[in-house]
Amino acid sequence: MFDSDNYQVREKSFSDGDQHKIYENGDLFLYSKIDDSEIREDLVFVDKEDERKLTVTTNPELDVPASYSIIDEEEDEVIGGLRREWGLVFHQWKLIDRDNQVVGTIKEDLLPLSLTRRYITTLLPFKYDVVSIEGEKLADIDGKFMFRDFYKIKLCGDVDPRLLVPATIVMDSIEKK
Repeated sequence: MFDSDNYQVREKSFSDGDQHKIYENGDLFLYSKIDDSEIREDLVFVDKEDERKLTVTTNPELDVPASYSIIDEEEDEVIGGLRREWGLVFHQWKLIDRDNQVVGTIKEDLLPLSLTRRYITTLLPFKYDVVSIEGEKLADIDGKFMFRDFYKIKLCGDVDPRLLVPATIVMDSIEKK
């Protein structure tokens, strides 16, 4: 699990937009769903046996809106996080490591498409570039135009897919609203 450079995220049919199927090299290996059994809503990732593998939760340590921690349930530790950067033109997010240090940026692809998505319609699929703080390309997140949201994630640098796959779903859920 999480041994590949190629992932797909597909929104489940007949869901309210908060459930996804995650594929690694074309094989289904995780599902995401909202767990609202606690005071806050968490996004949980479960395997085919319904065992929790990852959890995304709001970051209680940072008093920053749109800041999320990603927890590896098998290791019972925070492996990193995601923080939204606010802007008028591009959607942009920061990838955070387990020590709360920025290790990369996820940014929308092109200015004309970004403006169209932001001010006219969200029907255009989102596409993101993932780069390290040194400017090295780490991954592409490529949205496809389909009835339900669908993303291809291609890793090409040193980035933990346990951060990037959940980040894709968080961004999709927030940006399309």
